[in-house]
Amino acid sequence: MLSQNIIQVAVIAFACSSAVLAACSEDNDDYVAGVEQATLQWDSAYDYRGNECNQIVFINAVLESNTPTSPACLQEGYAAGLNTAYNSALNECGDCQGVPSYDQGVNQAVVQWNAAWSYIDDCKKIDTAYKQVSSAGPNSPECLEAGFEAGLEAKYDAQLIKCEPECEEYGEDYANSVWSSEREKYGEDCANLDKAFEEANKKTPAIPTCYNQAYVNQINTLYTDSLDSCVDTCIANGEDQGERLAQQFCGISSGIELYNSPLTLVICNDQEKQACLTTFDETTMSDCPTNRDIPDNQEYYEALQASCAITIGPDAGK
Repeated sequence: MLSQNIIQVAVIAFACSSAVLAACSEDNDDYVAGVEQATLQWDSAYDYRGNECNQIVFINAVLESNTPTSPACLQEGYAAGLNTAYNSALNECGDCQGVPSYDQGVNQAVVQWNAAWSYIDDCKKIDTAYKQVSSAGPNSPECLEAGFEAGLEAKYDAQLIKCEPECEEYGEDYANSVWSSEREKYGEDCANLDKAFEEANKKTPAIPTCYNQAYVNQINTLYTDSLDSCVDTCIANGEDQGERLAQQFCGISSGIELYNSPLTLVICNDQEKQACLTTFDETTMSDCPTNRDIPDNQEYYEALQASCAITIGPDAGK
């Protein structure tokens, strides 16, 4: 490869030049200054030339011709810094950057993508367009193929950005439609929420990526909103129950474990139980605190407290 030969020549040249330079430690002040000078000059020149990979050989030649001649450690540090910057740029660009056939491959991909997209022009089919153009790409020579792939990826990514708003709208609309259908099919009760979520996930579109992601995000949002509503209902039920039990305790004295239940009901019933216990405790403490401390009332208090485990769930009364 051309760039490999360039690297080999550069390495040999550097090795030869290093032989005549003074042996300087890397922490020598002049050596460090030389490295910093070369790095700064390389970055400035590379940026000025538009960070184009086909400019790196030219930039290296210009900077190398301006290597300081003294002191010796400054010269050695400059040469080392320039060599590092040059090889780093070569590695980033790849073996084919700057080769004419690479640029030809890029141009070929751009032309073929533009032709395919002008015919398809549908964000929902962007992956189809990508596959069609990719399948028509060259298989050799290597640099022509690499250029084509790079050009195709660039055009695909650019179009994907343009398609993102449309993709999100498509995905969200489809998710809303599927969710409504599944909720209607299985019922609006909280007990059926997880089943609707499971079935909606089975209908997730695979492509394009932006359509898929928008659908998944919207289904997750719809499920979470519905779950929050169910939990709020359960907490309200628990608070009501806790207050009633507290009033009963104060007036007379002057659990259930879930298995094989939908996740929504497990969460809801647990929240209802906790809300009941909290409200019962807080209300009795507020309304009749001294009664709670009487030993003879303890058994009655605990019996009422245990009844908080008997939950009614979010679908009561529906």
